[in-house]
Amino acid sequence: MFIPWKIPDPFIHLVSITEQPTGYQLTLASRNTVAICPKCNCKTMKRHSTYTRHLQDLPCVGLAVTIRLIATKWRCHTTTCPQRIFTERFSWLTPYARKTVRTTNLLRHFAFSTSCLVAAKLAKVAGLSVSHDTLLRIVYQTNVTPRAISTVIGIDEFAWCKGHTYGTIICDFVTSRIIAVLQHRQQETVSAWLKQHPHIQIVSRDGLPAFKEAIDAANPNIAQISDRWHFIKNCKKRLDDLLLSTISSSVERKHTHIEKVALPLAKYEERAMERKESKKQLIARVQTAYKDGHSMRQLAKQFQLNPRTIKKYVTAGDAWLETPRAKKVHPFHERILQLEVARMTVKKIHATLVKEGFLGAYGATRMAVEAIRKARRIQFDCEQPDLIKRPQISALLWK
Repeated sequence: MFIPWKIPDPFIHLVSITEQPTGYQLTLASRNTVAICPKCNCKTMKRHSTYTRHLQDLPCVGLAVTIRLIATKWRCHTTTCPQRIFTERFSWLTPYARKTVRTTNLLRHFAFSTSCLVAAKLAKVAGLSVSHDTLLRIVYQTNVTPRAISTVIGIDEFAWCKGHTYGTIICDFVTSRIIAVLQHRQQETVSAWLKQHPHIQIVSRDGLPAFKEAIDAANPNIAQISDRWHFIKNCKKRLDDLLLSTISSSVERKHTHIEKVALPLAKYEERAMERKESKKQLIARVQTAYKDGHSMRQLAKQFQLNPRTIKKYVTAGDAWLETPRAKKVHPFHERILQLEVARMTVKKIHATLVKEGFLGAYGATRMAVEAIRKARRIQFDCEQPDLIKRPQISALLWK
């Protein structure tokens, strides 16, 4: 079995490649003749012994790859060096590690891209058997270099427990990222943090007095800006307070004569207009053919329509298209009016009608009651003066 694998160090010798049920095992041996002590950086040629390390490498075609490395222990012959015996060092492997450097880097990418539980599942699919605890250790061992903080920051408060304890969050305006979360929002806490960052020139904050005092105490030369959200909120609150003391809760709206603008038709309205227009054209063709001497039976065969439909087209024309269909009136309509005025529910109205001889379904009674109530509601709305509420006035002025 040939695996295209490049030897990382020139003094590493590939002894054998063994195929296993779960993958491949590579046996490597070190042929280095000189080693450097990690403490005193002196070269030595004195061998002490050999030892074996078992390492996990990146998978090959979805199969796991393990490395059996036969390394050397060396003696340091420098008398002043505290390290008497040391192990061999490799460029692609760290001391005490059970994974190669490139394997650890790949797992680090997995761990920082998602949670360690999900990253462990992804690594298993990729051919790397690792637990989420190992990924957590890789995360903890990673040295993250803190980014530089710009000269413009934003400070705001947030609730640890709403109404009880509050903290302070500080964001960088240039990178739009959180740079600090303080336990409290007291002046001393915020001022101490600002003193640790004297390069800050501009601070965007809300109206909390503690923040203003903290900034003045830390550096009076810092420019303080009210952030946009709180500025807009305060302006809107001031407008509402002004309207509250100026106008009543509702004002009658005076209509002016404005020419109505034709609104665009909806798709279903366009389709209905098209159907009506095509039917008008059909009626015109039927009437023209009838005037030319064709009988109604001939027209029914020609247009593949019912003879009664042809007669309706000839006699009534297209005027019947404009008249809506007559709705059936409930046989107990007057009685329903009386019961509905008595504020009875639909179920009680239907039960009363059934006792009085009504044989229809409950749905017919419900539709009749809903129609009566809808007509009364429309009439009530027409009789009421057109009022506009104070919040609506505030919204119109704000827009």
